[in-house]
Amino acid sequence: MIAKDRITQLNTVNVCYNGSPILIDTIFDKGVVYVPVEQICYYMKCGFEKESLKKTVNFIKNGQVPDKTKNSDIRTIKIFIKVKDSGYKSMIDGLHLSIKPVVYDNQLYIDLKHLAQSFKMDTRWGFLKNLVRVEDYPAKFMGPSRTHRIAFGS
Repeated sequence: MIAKDRITQLNTVNVCYNGSPILIDTIFDKGVVYVPVEQICYYMKCGFEKESLKKTVNFIKNGQVPDKTKNSDIRTIKIFIKVKDSGYKSMIDGLHLSIKPVVYDNQLYIDLKHLAQSFKMDTRWGFLKNLVRVEDYPAKFMGPSRTHRIAFGS
């Protein structure tokens, strides 16, 4: 969890989703990778509702997917940035999560690992490449190239 007004890093970690690199901003602090709510919802194909009065952000599994927000192929790396606790609570389909979003540059960021796991996704960290892999199915169901699912059953 990021302490109030903590100094941390922007875009020093990359993210792969289902085996493909994605262009998404990241905040890295003490081994935790945070991503912008709107950007990750685009890639995870889910919706979200941000309610300012109740201070909640609700991720909706079958909700309206936001438009892609990032138009640039270049992510700016910053080593010292200032983030703050948002005071928001997070939910999935109205059920409370223990994930607390943070704010940077007036945008909500969420812990990628815990959000993905809340959606029953597999996450792995590649320390050598500063890479987080997110898969929407467990690794044991992957083919040798990691781009094909292996179908089990009848």
